[in-house]
Order: sequence, then C-alpha cells, then structure tokens
Amino acid sequence: MRKAGGGSIINMASVLGINGARLRSVYASFKGAVILLTKCMAIDHGPEKIPVNAICPSFVETELTAGYLKTVADPDAVRRERINVHPIGRLGQPEDMAGLTVYLASDESSWVTGAVFPVDGGYLAV
Repeated sequence: MRKAGGGSIINMASVLGINGARLRSVYASFKGAVILLTKCMAIDHGPEKIPVNAICPSFVETELTAGYLKTVADPDAVRRERINVHPIGRLGQPEDMAGLTVYLASDESSWVTGAVFPVDGGYLAV
C-alpha cells in the first residue's frame, strides 16, 4: 500500500468490543483490542494515505455461528434469544457488511479513518 501511494485497511471487530457481555470477557477484550489497534493504525498510517477503520458486527449467521449453535443444548431457544436482542428483528447476514465494506474500501471514504462502525441490527441501541 505504501508503494502504491495508498489503500484502505478494514478490520473486523465486534459490538462486544464496544460493549461487553456476560461470559464473554476474553472475546470482548480481544475485539476491544482490535478497535484500539484500528485507532492506533489510523494515526500511524494517515500520513501515508492509508485509512484504517473497523466494522463491528453483532450476531451474524456464518459458519462460525452455526458451529456455536451446534454446541448449545437448545439451539432454537438461543437463536430466538439472539434475534430478540436486535431491534431490527433478525440476525445479521454476511451481505449486511458488504455495502459498508465497499464504501470503506473506496475513494469515497478517503477522509474516514480511525472510525468504528457498528453494523448490528440495533443491538447497541438497547
């Protein structure tokens, strides 16, 4: 990116890096570290025209979350509980991250750096 004269770094953190949750101390602290890393990298790489930002999804239906649901006693109950904490009334989909990711990777966001973007179906609003 330095040789090319710029670029864009997009880190994936989590809403739990912004707002912790019960029994998630290790996960939340690591995602919080990604957020602080993002901010420090934005400061370090700003002069090189390399913006650095973070996307913070909530519970998104991926292979990872499908694997997690297989480990719980009542996957349907856990799924319903996760849906109920999102005011938008559904779990996220990988595609929900796409628009913001494209924006942050584009020249349209060239003056956005060190920012943390929750994409969470309203999870942090409650």
